[in-house]
Amino acid sequence: VSYGVVRSAQDTGNLGYKLALDGGVTVSMEAARNTSAGGTDNTYGVTYTGIDGMTLALGVGSTATGGTAEVASETAGIKYATGALTFGLQLTKVETDGTTEDEDGTHMGVTYNVNDDFTVGYVRQETDFSGSSSDEEHSGIQASYSMGSISFSGRVSKLDNQGGSASASDEDKHITMSIAF
Repeated sequence: VSYGVVRSAQDTGNLGYKLALDGGVTVSMEAARNTSAGGTDNTYGVTYTGIDGMTLALGVGSTATGGTAEVASETAGIKYATGALTFGLQLTKVETDGTTEDEDGTHMGVTYNVNDDFTVGYVRQETDFSGSSSDEEHSGIQASYSMGSISFSGRVSKLDNQGGSASASDEDKHITMSIAF
């Protein structure tokens, strides 16, 4: 499904349909045979782009419906671009039937196009795992620069309390150069 339900139908035997309606509304549906748990995974989404520079999105999905605990997910997001700035916010909820393994996520980001060749951005994600005293927190800065057929991109990111564990953290630095022929 466009615009990301966290746990979408992605197995073999996938069937999807996307319908663009007048006024900037797009509806999408997807069903897939769940080859590991049996049953069918389903996702549904809707996006609205009828306001200049803005995208609104909603999505729901369910997976592992073949006799195991069903995982239901819901997400809502908004993206707004004005001039050189783009802002995004997405809220996600994931519930696993019969367990306390529920998750609530907040994803935020902002990018700034310095010029046609150079872009910088900041992202932050916070996930609350029910039953855990520590929220998982991701944050990062990224940048990209293009000159003709050569582009460079890089990021510096930090992860605290991975999986809700106060003792699990990580950092990442990454640089990429691409050449188009």
